Amino acid sequence: MKLRLTVLLSILATAPLGAADAAADLAAVKAFVAERAERMKSTTAASPSESSRQTTDYYNRLGETALACYEKHPADPLRWEAALIALKAMRSFVIEIKPGYDEAIAARDTARIQSFIVRDEAARAAWDEKMDALQAALLAAGDVPPAVLGDAYANAVYRVSLRRGATPAQRWAAMEPLLAAMEQRVTDPSARTRALELAARTVQAADPAAYDAMLQRLSQSSMTEVSQWAVGKANVQAAKVQALAMKFTAVDGRDVDLAKLRGKVVLVDFWATWCGPCKEEIPNVRANYEKYHAQGFEVVAVSLDSTKDRQKLIDYCRDNRLPWPQHFDGLGWKNAFAEKFGVRAIPAMFLIDQDGKVVTTEARGPRLESEIKRLLKL
Repeated sequence: MKLRLTVLLSILATAPLGAADAAADLAAVKAFVAERAERMKSTTAASPSESSRQTTDYYNRLGETALACYEKHPADPLRWEAALIALKAMRSFVIEIKPGYDEAIAARDTARIQSFIVRDEAARAAWDEKMDALQAALLAAGDVPPAVLGDAYANAVYRVSLRRGATPAQRWAAMEPLLAAMEQRVTDPSARTRALELAARTVQAADPAAYDAMLQRLSQSSMTEVSQWAVGKANVQAAKVQALAMKFTAVDGRDVDLAKLRGKVVLVDFWATWCGPCKEEIPNVRANYEKYHAQGFEVVAVSLDSTKDRQKLIDYCRDNRLPWPQHFDGLGWKNAFAEKFGVRAIPAMFLIDQDGKVVTTEARGPRLESEIKRLLKL
């Protein structure tokens, strides 16, 4: 695999314009992507700083390789798939990681983590400018395959969400025309809902009334996936003014009813045992549960594991000392509550006040404790 990949990359890097077949060059880029996926499965442990260096090097090479493939085949529709891979390459332009980074990672201190990272800002700005032009060319072209076009629009929304120094209003001003164009040009409902999910936080922060109006309009969409997403998000909005209803029998047999938890602060945690970020957040949730449970803090989990992983869920909860109840219906992303509340990315956390109303869906990391203390008036 590695030898074949090396040969393909060598061909791509040295062949004269038009000499290499576009399909072979694109296969080289995809092999590069696949190699990264295989490495991610490796059990070899690396320090956070070493892992960051490896990731930086990988995305630098992927971005340049994909861009070279695109530029080599200016008339082949396959070039747009290579262009999209280049646009997705999350180049960070890190040139130095200072001592102390690993400790800041362990402490989950976001502010300090960034202070240990040195980037080539000029190179990053130049790459961003190049990618802006590439994205504009892709979205304007007439020979882009439909699947690539939908993915490209969703990625364009994502790139806007990452704009450094931009306000929510500025981001929303850039996202809105992208979403409108998607509605006219993209027939893939998954791409549409992915873009909407990426835009949701921004529009809520920029213009809550516009967000509510968007959900109301999209709930009538002819695309079932889009309308279900909008209805789910509207249900979350409704739960901010009217108590959220949730009642079930947990995997361990406990009866759970949020109505019976009025007077307490409750975290509803949508997660799964296969979700890395979910499991990274669990120590924080458990620490807050142990610290504030006696003062009125509860946790209710909704597992998006599938039927075959029922015992895995039970074992994980036991091994990691998770005492709170787990909703489990074995349906994965089709989980009844995930669908009801439009959950399409996890971890998703709803923090509920003593009246049963959702006060935030952003209570992760250090913010969880600060919100718990605020609600419990500690």
